[in-house]
Parts: sequence; C-alpha cells; structure tokens
Amino acid sequence: MDDPVKRTIKQLLDEGYFRIPRFQRSFSWDIGEASDFWADLNTINEESLFLGSMVIKSTNENKIFEVIDGQQRLTTLIIFLSSLRDSLKRIRNSDAERKAKQIHDLLYHVDITTDGPFPKIKLNKYDNSYFYDNIINPEEGNTDFRNIRGKSESEKLISKIYYFFFDKFQEVSLEDRYISLTNYLKLVLDKVEIIKIPVIDVGQAYIIFETLNARGVELSTADLVKNYLYSKAATFSDICLDEIEQKWDSITTYTSGVAPITSFLKHYWASKIELVRDKQLFKKIKEKLERECTTEQKLLLFTSELEYNCHIYVNLIEPRHTVINNVDIERSLDVLRTLKVTSCYPLLLRKYQSLGQNDFIRLLSNIEILSFRHNTICEKNPNELERKYSEWAINDLPITTLFIKIKEMNPNDITFKSSFIERSINNEAMNRYILRKLGKFQINADSLIEISDSNQITLEHIMPKSLTQEWKEYLIRNKPQSEILANEEYIKKINTLLNKVGNLTLLHIDDNRRLSNSLFDEKKQNCFRNSRYVPNREINEIDVWNDKSILERHSNLVELAINVWRIY
Repeated sequence: MDDPVKRTIKQLLDEGYFRIPRFQRSFSWDIGEASDFWADLNTINEESLFLGSMVIKSTNENKIFEVIDGQQRLTTLIIFLSSLRDSLKRIRNSDAERKAKQIHDLLYHVDITTDGPFPKIKLNKYDNSYFYDNIINPEEGNTDFRNIRGKSESEKLISKIYYFFFDKFQEVSLEDRYISLTNYLKLVLDKVEIIKIPVIDVGQAYIIFETLNARGVELSTADLVKNYLYSKAATFSDICLDEIEQKWDSITTYTSGVAPITSFLKHYWASKIELVRDKQLFKKIKEKLERECTTEQKLLLFTSELEYNCHIYVNLIEPRHTVINNVDIERSLDVLRTLKVTSCYPLLLRKYQSLGQNDFIRLLSNIEILSFRHNTICEKNPNELERKYSEWAINDLPITTLFIKIKEMNPNDITFKSSFIERSINNEAMNRYILRKLGKFQINADSLIEISDSNQITLEHIMPKSLTQEWKEYLIRNKPQSEILANEEYIKKINTLLNKVGNLTLLHIDDNRRLSNSLFDEKKQNCFRNSRYVPNREINEIDVWNDKSILERHSNLVELAINVWRIY
C-alpha cells in the first residue's frame, strides 16, 4: 500500500476518474449529512475543511480508480458541484455560463478516440443511469427531477440532496448570486481536503473497507456480509461474482419493504449455528466463510442457502398466499405480527422446512399462547425466549419434545391471572386481538362478527377516553356507595381503568360512529342490546357503569382468558 496523501478536491478530481465497485452499496447519505457539510462549508475561514479519508484502488485502465471507501462523500461533492453548475446557468450572463461550463468539463468529458462519455464518477449499476442523466450530464431543459415517485431509495436521496443545495443557492439574491456561487466553488475545490489512501488489490482493499468508515453512514452487518461475499467471489472468478451478485439481488428484492437483511441474517444464524448479538454477527459469519467456503462451489452453495432461507423468512413475516397456501398458517403468522413477536423466527424458519402443515399450525398456536402469556401479560424478559427458540432450532428437536419444552416455559395460571388482573394495555391492535379471542371462546363459534372485513371492527371504550361533563356527572352519580373518595379524586381513580379489558369491547365501525361519547344507558339501548359482536349483549345486562362494574367484568374476562390462552 502506498503512503496516504492529503489532497484538495481540485487535486483529487484532476488526478483521475472514479468508479464505484460492485460490492459497494448504493448511495445512502441523507439531508442530515448534506446539512452538516453545508454548515461546515459556511464556517471555513483560513483553515481547510477535512472530510476524512478515501480508499482507492488502481485499475488496469489509466487514471481510473475504484473507490473502496469514501463514495458517499465523493458522490455528495459531485452532487454539490452539479447543483452549483446548474444554478450558475440560471443567472444567464456570460461569466456565469463560462463558469458553469468549467464545472461541467470537470465532471464530464467526451473521449476523443471513442467519442464516448467519460464521467468523473460512475456509481454502481443501481444508481449510475439515474445519476448520469440527472447529475453528470442532464439534457438541456430537463434539469427538474424533484418528482421522485416510483424511484428507488438511493435515487430519492440523490434528488433530495441535489435540491437541498440548489435551493440554498437560490436563496442568495440574484444580484449577489454570481459572486456567492463562485466563492462556494473556490471553497469546495481549494479548501476542502481528504486523505487519499491507495491500495493494491481486492484483498487489501476489503480490509481497509471493513475498518474505515469515518464520516460515512455506519455499515450494517448486511453491507459487510455482501461486501465480503463479493470480494471473496472476485478471488475465484468473474462468473462466481456474477452469480453471487444475482443471489444477493434476490435477497434484497425479497426483503425490500418487509424486513432488514440484517434481521434475516441474525435469525438465519440463530436457526442453524448460534444466537449472537448484532455487533458480533458479521465476525461470526466471516469466520465461517474463511474456514469453510474455501472453493467457488462452497461459496455458491452457502449463498444459495441464504437465498432459499430468505424467501421462506419473508413469507413468515409477511405471508403471501401464493407461497404459504394455507389460510390457518397465514392467520397465525399475522397474529404473531400483532403480538410483535420476532424472537421465534429462527425456530419457525427451521421447522417450516421439516414439519407437515398440521404440526406447523399447532406450533404456531403454542408460540402465540406462550408469547401472549410470557411477553404481553407477564412482561417477562423476552431474551429468555429468544435463547430457547434458537437452542430448539439448532438442535432441531422432534415436535413432541418441542411441545413439552414450550409448555415448560409457559407461565402458570396463577402467575398469568395475577399479572392480567393488574395489566392495562394501551395498544389498539393488541386489545382488538384480545377481545376477538375472548369473544370467539365465549360463543364457541368460528365467526365472531357478521362481517368479513376486520377493518370494519373498531375498539370501543365503554367509558370514553375523553370524559365529557355529562359522563363525569354520570360516573359521580353512580359511584359505589362504599366509595369514600371525593368526586374529583374518584374521577381520577376511575380514569386509571380506561384501558382495562373490562372497559373495552368491539363494535362495527358504523355503531362506533353513531355512539361516539354517548352515556352508558344510550349505548345499551342503541347498540349493545342487538350488537353483532355477541358478547356485547352481556354488557346490556349491567345496570350501571362505574369502577366496580369495570373491575368485575375485567376479572370475569381474565378468568376466561386462562382457558383461552392455554397450551394443552
């Protein structure tokens, strides 16, 4: 490796052309980083602005370098210069147009021998076309690309940062704009500095890339794994690199909008190897690849297994009927999302591939009950279950043994009941889930409400969240005779029961809108008596609504819950 050297941005750009290698991620800087750069730029006096280091590798082509680390900073600088160029064009005088052309010539030129374009920087395959058309060499009259609908995340960021700088330049009065913009140009080219670190080969470049990320967005485990896979594949063959890239593209497509790739990698690792913390995950994966993936075939096999498991994983998180093809499994997986349970995915990932559908449905049901008792109601440490799920997955326990282990972890009825009596849950989705489960058990029916669309079911607070004066007067008028608290203190007391399950029920959305903050007697007469949610008819038998009736109903529902959430 050559010695690191300090360079101004002008010196750096004069020394060559820069390419982002395939194993680099897409552009990821946001307004926050652009705003920091803008603020730093406006505080420069006599001293220079140091932007950190940039690791580059020479290629076989003259004066063309691969950027191993520093692409976010370099790309942002190019966006800044592009925005500056286009802002100068808008001034529409000869000096400004000449200066704009000088910037354009710095960013782009046409090769004399091939007559082909030669941009100063070329991004990865995902970003480059958009970047070239809108930043490097936009067509005349086509400089407005604020509309980012349908664009990728990195394309949106490129547009946002371009217009962040562009709008800043437009804030300067037209009279002063030329002088101000040329001053910004001098600052960036002559006063902004980086440390250029040249490396010789891919291996050395990878080591530097893994350890140097100063001022850049911190690399995720997924970024590091991808980069390592690509760099390792490159040591075998271009064909291997192409195949690895295609498989990683599939993983990226599968997980997009569903789950972070890092979450998949963590749960996959916990299902097969061991449960590790996020900060240790890349180190463990790298060690395995170095130890076991010593040939091209083994590396491809490992990546193929990742791709296959990722496809299953995303369908466990967000089930698609075309893949799962079982309504009961899909419903159970949706329930786990409602419960916000993620620690069970290593076990589900392992068992989905080996169990029949009936056993898998029973496993999902047991995990649902365990999660509700252990996490939601008893509020026990979820890390305890996380360790167990990983252990059971790695050991690939037989299904009968697995059910015994799950039952052993389940809080007993006494603990569950005492915890539930004390719980108030301020989460609408969770309360809807609880009431639906209780209601189905009460009427012993598959169809709880005579409507198929669950979006038509709303959560109703019998004593409303916002107490009107009428409601306060009603509660005071009907407080138990044994109550010794003054009226104001009693209202404060009963308000603490707002989110007890005893004060909650389900209503059709039309009924909910019609009732609004109606008093209890009106709700009974106009809704509960003939409610499509059958358990509401029991509420109709209650004479008055006060703290005593809320707690009595709450206690009755908790008794019912013991049997609803029971592992048999």
